[in-house]
Amino acid sequence: MPADEFEGFEDLSNEPIEVGLVAQVTQCRTCNWFWRPPPYGPYPSFDFKEAYPEALRERTSLQFKDKQFARSIPGKSRRQAIANPQILHGCRKAPIMTIGINPNLTGFWPTTQGARWSYPLFSSFARYAYYYRHRTTHQESFPIEFIREHVKKDGALRAKKAGRIKGVSRDMVKRAATIEIVYEDGESETHRQIWDPERHFVLLFDRSSDDAAQFRANELIGGFIDVPEGADVPVEQNVVGYYQRVIPILEQVSAFLRSRGKLPNMEMAEDVCQLDMVACASPGWGETYEIDKTEVVRKCVNANAWVIKQLIQSNPKVIIFSGRSAFDMFNEIFNPFVVPSMWNHMDVFGLLKMSARDPHYLEIKYSEGGFDYHLRARLVIAPHFSYDNNFVPHSRFSAEEWDRFKENFSEAAADLENENRVSEPNRDNYRGISVENLKAFQDKHPVATIVIIQNLVDPSALIGQGIAQEILMQNIPFNEESAHLERTPGSCQFCVNKVWSFPEGCPYGKDKEAASTQYALTKIVDYVINRLGTAEEEGKI
Repeated sequence: MPADEFEGFEDLSNEPIEVGLVAQVTQCRTCNWFWRPPPYGPYPSFDFKEAYPEALRERTSLQFKDKQFARSIPGKSRRQAIANPQILHGCRKAPIMTIGINPNLTGFWPTTQGARWSYPLFSSFARYAYYYRHRTTHQESFPIEFIREHVKKDGALRAKKAGRIKGVSRDMVKRAATIEIVYEDGESETHRQIWDPERHFVLLFDRSSDDAAQFRANELIGGFIDVPEGADVPVEQNVVGYYQRVIPILEQVSAFLRSRGKLPNMEMAEDVCQLDMVACASPGWGETYEIDKTEVVRKCVNANAWVIKQLIQSNPKVIIFSGRSAFDMFNEIFNPFVVPSMWNHMDVFGLLKMSARDPHYLEIKYSEGGFDYHLRARLVIAPHFSYDNNFVPHSRFSAEEWDRFKENFSEAAADLENENRVSEPNRDNYRGISVENLKAFQDKHPVATIVIIQNLVDPSALIGQGIAQEILMQNIPFNEESAHLERTPGSCQFCVNKVWSFPEGCPYGKDKEAASTQYALTKIVDYVINRLGTAEEEGKI
């Protein structure tokens, strides 16, 4: 990483907190585990040809829903680099905020898609700000043809004969992969590929279970990429399932508003913003990656307090957590402000049902010298957004409930198992029962079906109902003029300030409100951190 990466960038040190965070987070290199030396990469990076591409503001139903949808924006390649820390996605004053653990490092995996992923490396903080203001369900990549053109001949992996890739195993804690190759004549070999922090290895074919050959003799299978700086290249924006998961929730809220005579235009990046507890990306957060979580949480979450600062400035009305682990990390900081205290000794679907049904809030009040601040955000704990099956409507049974069901409805239980509707117990010892196309089963077992329906969990509907509760209680007004939910309290200078002004300005007029001083918001951040320290000393968290 060049020492002058941010040389010539705007000075944001005296700007409002929401603007200053662009520089503070993007430049952050505090955590040794992520940066000394970086454990992943370097990866291809891009910039757009235009500072403020109009295409970023164009949002279609395909962009939100179709996983195969991709659009291109004129861009240029930058050098290979480590993915920079990410700031909040979307409008800073959107009333609904999602919180995950940290960004997903998609380029980690040795696949053709992994080879294509590219990360923003912009030439100004204004460009970073504009990109993240309008980021919705997409993530960028280069065309695979462009990557293939820029694989170095030196050290390339070429096929001895026509064949296919049977399997690939990527090491989780070092830059290495094991590639199993099967040739057309039946011969096989195992290739061990190792690379270093200065160059990145990519595969140009995916594993295949088909016996047909994927590549010809002497064809390039993979190699070290050497993407040039400044090449004209279309930057492809691909729909990512994680971000897409919020769309059905917005559809639930939209349907509720329409039932009350409203005409909503609910959108990602307008009604929902997305934040992570940790700003730097990794391929996962589990033990297998050997991340120094203690250091990362201590420095990124507690000392730098990026998430605390953004949360205080945004002042959301609803916070949806992507998984229990994200909530647990959040709760370590904000537990003294959660009312009533969240009882979280249950699996994530139990937490979802409880938090969607029984309101729990993050509530922070602060007054000093005539400045009054009040944050009150409904907390909803959702399953992790990364997995489709987490959001499929299903019935769920504890081990005791399933045993009782089998005892009371033995024939129905046998039919469910014979139809492969019953999942294996998860780590919390709950089973899921598929309820798709249940008509024939219902006709045969009407009483048993009632029990199944009573245990039904529809995650998107539950989260939507929790948000609808807040609307009904007038905690989230609907703005007829904008057709969006009302912005949260407080001014915001993110889109229009002394350093930059986005072409569309602020459609909500938040830049025209009297600005909260940096000093006032910083005092609230200090207040939260001090309360955290007091709670730790008293053994409350």
